[in-house]
Amino acid sequence: MHAELTLQEIKELKIEAEKNYRDELNQCYQTFAVNHCKDKANQKKIDELSRLRLLEIEINKNARAQRADQIEKDYLLKKQEREKADQDAALRANAEYQNKLKDNQEKKDFHGPESDPSKLPRSPSTLPGVKTEDRHPLSTPESDARAKYDAKQREALEHKQEVQRRLEEKAKSKQ
Repeated sequence: MHAELTLQEIKELKIEAEKNYRDELNQCYQTFAVNHCKDKANQKKIDELSRLRLLEIEINKNARAQRADQIEKDYLLKKQEREKADQDAALRANAEYQNKLKDNQEKKDFHGPESDPSKLPRSPSTLPGVKTEDRHPLSTPESDARAKYDAKQREALEHKQEVQRRLEEKAKSKQ
């Protein structure tokens, strides 16, 4: 019977215990030993409220355990959703990367090896330090920009090769 009690029912039982206490107090004033009767009524009220409080604590404990279980389930579900979303994002990023590699390879195949800036001949107009007025009179801003870009690409490639060469020398010297 105690397991089926709800918090509302316990609250009603507490109110009823208080009412019974007041009724017993009224009856105590009709007897000769008023204090003894009042002590008995008070003890009876305390015992009943203690019993109800223990039931209330048990119900609250079970409710907290259920909420904790629900929170744990929600957490695990959200964690799984986040992991799935992370995996999907990683797969999408990998697919995009593979597509870009494929597109770049197709562009290289279409334009041929002459589109590689490291294999282009260096013209005086693209060398650093050459003034704009020294360039070809028919050059346009677009071709100048392209020439600057190609020069930067060559410089970067040369720098990379120089760094690689230094690293190799350093590794040889350590051995």
